[in-house]
Amino acid sequence: MSVLKKRTLEDNIIELINQIFNEILRIRSAQRIVDDKISYIESDINKIKMDLRYITTHIEEIYEQIALGSRVKLSTNTEIEQHKGVLKTTAIKGYKEENDAKNKGNTFKLNKTDRLILKVLIETPELGKLGASKIASAIGKGREHTTRRLKTLTDIGYLVRDETKWPYEYKISESKTEEIMKIV
Repeated sequence: MSVLKKRTLEDNIIELINQIFNEILRIRSAQRIVDDKISYIESDINKIKMDLRYITTHIEEIYEQIALGSRVKLSTNTEIEQHKGVLKTTAIKGYKEENDAKNKGNTFKLNKTDRLILKVLIETPELGKLGASKIASAIGKGREHTTRRLKTLTDIGYLVRDETKWPYEYKISESKTEEIMKIV
């Protein structure tokens, strides 16, 4: 083979290698763009999921209010009874009936969110130290809704809230642990 043919062949091979290298770079660049777009889409999907959970939670609350609304209408037509100087009230939206003492013989019906919160805090107590936002993420509910339920659970004694720290820390009440284990 002549020297000229060898040189031309080498030049052609080098040119092909450069073309292949440039094509690989173009493909990698396109892949990065696709990865970025997938990341944006995943982010949008997660936002939609959170919005859907929020809507679902509010629909559940509306159904609860409608169901309890008929009971409230019935109770407003009757006279308010007074027994031993204590005003008896009708339970609304899953809150306890108030009697003499805060925790004496009260009735409280836990909803699905309450059970989820208690279950998560029993299984992973360290999550309670991270605040309501992390608990909400763990149970798949909105932060506002979860915060309201955490306050309610604290008010009735199922949880203990440390308000000296931010975000507030929540833990299962030691006095109610056995009762909670039966519920969850």
